[in-house]
Amino acid sequence: MFVSRDPIELLGGFNVFEYASNPIIWIDEFGLKKYHRKDGTWGKKRGRPPKPKPKSSHGNSDDNPNCTTLYRLNYLDKDYTFSKWGVTSNSNPLTRYSSTELGNRVMTVIAIGKYGTGNRATMKQLERLLVESHPGPDNNEAWAGKGHDKRTPEEIISDFASKNPCVKIIRKS
Repeated sequence: MFVSRDPIELLGGFNVFEYASNPIIWIDEFGLKKYHRKDGTWGKKRGRPPKPKPKSSHGNSDDNPNCTTLYRLNYLDKDYTFSKWGVTSNSNPLTRYSSTELGNRVMTVIAIGKYGTGNRATMKQLERLLVESHPGPDNNEAWAGKGHDKRTPEEIISDFASKNPCVKIIRKS
């Protein structure tokens, strides 16, 4: 019997001064049980176990099964100034940006995954190599320009494609 009211109040029963109906069964040594059952014992959280989450199908996830494309954006000025490198898993890469987002830039597809095997993680590796060594003014990644690779973008892409048979070069950068 408690000398003061039971701190869990009516969850322990109607007699708020009672210690426990059965102190042998009513134990939660580690404080892990989530609720009190009708028979006086502690149980796990109520309800069905959560369903396993399916793999993400979001276009930007590394496990996206869609064929991924490496592109570059250039400004439509007299010098066709380079803007940025990027990757997209859109079925039509040219729909990656709206005309408002593109503004005065044009997209050029550089490489795609062959036969639907070029996954996003592979293309992101290639994009990172390019952005580290040859970033555009619109590449805002924290690692942009931090690379030490002295090769040209064309050499980086060719070498990467030769080591990754799932990458097919469409156009020289």
